[in-house]
Amino acid sequence: MDYLQRAVELSRISFEAGQFPAGAVLVTNEGNVYESEPSLAWYNGECMVIDKAIAAEDAPLVGATMYASMESCLMCSAKMYWAGVTKAHFVIPKDKTNTNYAYEDDKPMSEHIASFHDPIKTLQDSTLLGEALSLYDAWVKKIETVRLSCEQAENLRSCRYKPRGNVICLLCQLRYLDKTYG
Repeated sequence: MDYLQRAVELSRISFEAGQFPAGAVLVTNEGNVYESEPSLAWYNGECMVIDKAIAAEDAPLVGATMYASMESCLMCSAKMYWAGVTKAHFVIPKDKTNTNYAYEDDKPMSEHIASFHDPIKTLQDSTLLGEALSLYDAWVKKIETVRLSCEQAENLRSCRYKPRGNVICLLCQLRYLDKTYG
């Protein structure tokens, strides 16, 4: 099985379900395969699949390999590190995204990962980049159609998250999209 292809398929399923277009497949050293469900902006495919695998394996995932449609964010990278994942293959590199929508900061992920005691080995494969990026770009376009300032969004709910500039935060945007396009 082509695990990166499957990760991109899972990102499409997530997007079609109205969620963040991220998909992930985790393969343990024993060859057990776990797949993500549709991703939420604050609970991405990598985190989801790690939780699923740890629950099933009832053990750390030492030496496991992650396959993801996007380069992992800091949250997912840290979760991979603590779970024991040692290798991560991905399709969309961070520098091809709008980091305001998909990442905690603008730093290259290699800087975050390099600070880990045992850095995760990462490999970007651009074979499926066009397909994966088209899903991500379609999601961003959907998000940007509701570029509301937090002040304009008061009728939706008060944003308790720090907005980025004059743009409503990602969580509020997703809630708005869900209510509007649900």
